[in-house]
Amino acid sequence: SQQWVLAKEAGFNIMYPLYWAERIYDETQSDYESHHEHIMKNLRYASENDMKYVVYDNTYVNYALSDSETAKEDYLSYLDKAGYLKEESFIGLLGRDEPYYEDFADLYKYNKFINEALPNYLFYLNMHPCYVSPSLIHYKGYDEFIADYLNEVKPDYLSYDYYAPL
Repeated sequence: SQQWVLAKEAGFNIMYPLYWAERIYDETQSDYESHHEHIMKNLRYASENDMKYVVYDNTYVNYALSDSETAKEDYLSYLDKAGYLKEESFIGLLGRDEPYYEDFADLYKYNKFINEALPNYLFYLNMHPCYVSPSLIHYKGYDEFIADYLNEVKPDYLSYDYYAPL
């Protein structure tokens, strides 16, 4: 909890998970309960420090790719059971950090699903740094990469890393 106090004092108001223990990939993973406990603890720490928290729980993937007509309702039921929506610090879900072009079609589906199921919440996608080499992203160039991302994924915002030089 001391880390949350320090983050608040440093001026941060939104945090997202940094550690593996705070990530859920699937409802059936063997360590689901301990990961869920870490997430809930961070949501409480965020609330205690008047901050917001982006949850890393990728169970949305199974619901978003489902052919079920009740997928959105089933997903909302999962979120209710998980307890995220009851926490005032819950601001949304971490979708993907630094995706590649091959991910864009799925990211479009996930983004659309989350925006429809949770219209008032964030689906956080973060792109590669703006100075990344085209060879690293396996693409023509960064400008084209971002243009294709915006056209294909259709996010509500653009977020990317920028690490200041030392």
